[in-house]
Amino acid sequence: MSAAKLAAAGLIDVLASDYLPAALLPAAVQRARAGTVALPAAVGLHDRGPLTPGRRADLVLADLSAPHPIVHWVARAHVR
Repeated sequence: MSAAKLAAAGLIDVLASDYLPAALLPAAVQRARAGTVALPAAVGLHDRGPLTPGRRADLVLADLSAPHPIVHWVARAHVR
């Protein structure tokens, strides 16, 4: 069975890689694009999401138009 089918069925808890860690972000973006999970949750950040009071506001500026995401800038916990 493919990982995409498992994700669509809600049967994936984590994404992991033992040989190509760079594949994790594209896999998370693919899950978000498929609508199986919101992007923050796809990368394990369940306390983040919309910019609303009480949520963490970590920001990632990434180009998602290419086949693989290209991260240009990250701000986490007031650190750039």
